Amino acid sequence: MSIFLELTKLLTMEGAKAQRELLDLEERLRVFERQYQLSSDEFHRRFRAGEMGDSADMFEWSAFYQMRTSVRERLAMLRGGAALDAAAYLETIKLTLASSPVVRGVVIVQERSLPDQGFFQARLTLQNDNFAEHHQRTPGFPHHMHIGQEDHIEPGRSLGTVDLLDVIESEIAAQ
Repeated sequence: MSIFLELTKLLTMEGAKAQRELLDLEERLRVFERQYQLSSDEFHRRFRAGEMGDSADMFEWSAFYQMRTSVRERLAMLRGGAALDAAAYLETIKLTLASSPVVRGVVIVQERSLPDQGFFQARLTLQNDNFAEHHQRTPGFPHHMHIGQEDHIEPGRSLGTVDLLDVIESEIAAQ
């Protein structure tokens, strides 16, 4: 199977996932809109202006609003990305890595790109260097998560690069 078909399939699956996320976030936003009788766009404008207070509801509403914005941007990229060739797709991934607030540095070690296939190997330096190989007895090692406290460890799963960055960015934003 060609890389183009694989990329198209991947983009279609990612688009469907993003669409489900968008529907879920829009429902969560509607709950706040009904409760406070205010559109999410108007809420966000007022919240950024400091007019909505600092209750937990306001911060949660703001987080859902920002998440929806991010998912919409991802959907727009995915819809436009169906025509990407392999080189353009790899450049998109490299730009995503380089622009992530959790990545301090990206060094491309090896790269190859043809019109219908390509790859790159990179070394990432994260803002938080506390991602050493540890907890080797955890099922699914090296994939694991710390839930709440450092000693509460749960098995994780392998994630794609963009999904991993989304998780890391969300965790850091929640701190």
